[in-house]
Formats: sequence, C-alpha cells, structure tokens
Amino acid sequence: MGSDLDGGYGREQCPYDVETIADLQSIPSLLLKRGYSITDVENIMNKNWINFLRKAWSK
Repeated sequence: MGSDLDGGYGREQCPYDVETIADLQSIPSLLLKRGYSITDVENIMNKNWINFLRKAWSK
C-alpha cells in the first residue's frame, strides 16, 4: 500500500484515523474492525501488487 502522505495531498484528504505516515501500520486492524476479511486486508495491503508484479514479470 502506498501513500501520498509525504506531500501529495494534505491531512484533510486522509481518513480521520490516519494523521501521519506512521499511522499506515494501523490500517490492517482498522479494516478488520470494519468487517473486511483477512484475505481482503492482505490483498489491499500488498498481495494485489505482488500478484500484479509476478504476472507482469512472468511474460
């Protein structure tokens, strides 16, 4: 998962739970509390990107 918290946009566009880049590590637990499955959270956090890279690099 990437972010633009390093200058792409301000805090006002971020979810209220995310105030600094350090708060990104809390996103998985927040998603789980909101009803996302573990598989969904893993895919959101990194697996979708990893799967994309594997598919792109295998060609």
